Amino acid sequence: MSTISSLVRPAIFTVGVCGTCFCGASIIQYERHKLTPIFSRSYTWRRPAQNDPFGVPEWSQRRQQESSLVSKLIELRRRINLWKNSLTPGEKIAFGTIFINFMVLGAWRVPALKSVMRKYFISDSAPAKVALSPMILSCFSHTMPLHFALNMYALYSFSNISTMFLGPEQLIGLFISAGTVSSFVSLAHRVMTKRLTPSLGASGAILGVIAYVCIKQPDSRLLLFLIPISAGNAVKAIIAFDSIGLLARWSFIDHAAHLGGTLFGVWYAMKGEHMFYHHRRAIAERWQRFREKSE
Repeated sequence: MSTISSLVRPAIFTVGVCGTCFCGASIIQYERHKLTPIFSRSYTWRRPAQNDPFGVPEWSQRRQQESSLVSKLIELRRRINLWKNSLTPGEKIAFGTIFINFMVLGAWRVPALKSVMRKYFISDSAPAKVALSPMILSCFSHTMPLHFALNMYALYSFSNISTMFLGPEQLIGLFISAGTVSSFVSLAHRVMTKRLTPSLGASGAILGVIAYVCIKQPDSRLLLFLIPISAGNAVKAIIAFDSIGLLARWSFIDHAAHLGGTLFGVWYAMKGEHMFYHHRRAIAERWQRFREKSE
């Protein structure tokens, strides 16, 4: 199979994922703003009646133990709900993403799951027919705890401000799209240079979000390698660093994936977001007509 033909399916898949993400974001935003709570349910625990036939002495100890366990579970659920309600939308997305990545990190350490993880959670250009699902799933996959910790810290740091600009639905769409684009750019680079090193990690997706924020707020101050720098200059430095690493063929970091994700974030801030808002109404109207026909 030639180099170009081996990239056709991944290219089509990448375009399809990006389109699906932002169409889905438009529809979910439409549904979320349309829905209003109609009713709410509340559950209360009541004391058994005095004439309860099960209130016989031989059951009293078990009933007390069950009551104590239920009370503890209710208290635990209450505390979890209080914590969830105290989170901002950006923090909810960040913690949800961190949890998924943590579970995948743990799965890599289960010997029985090794073959499944290598097949679905790592982007590899070695097979004759490139697998498409790892282009997304590898963006939630880490094998090294340090790699996981650095990426998740960066994701959490930018979660609130990116949600403020984009909203939850569009942020998730940007994250998945930037991750898929970064996987494709990395795959294309590996195929062209005939390098068989596999790739994984959320860096490309996170850099897409970071680049978007830096373009939106270029005068904000950031710490890049512990050096204070404006956000606008930071994204330029990231692009320059990864471009040099790509040309110099540094192999420690997947510079192609980083560059792909960063450039997608820049493009989305400058052009893509305008396209999303321009077409969002038409997508929602078509979705509404589809629902009316199906009903």
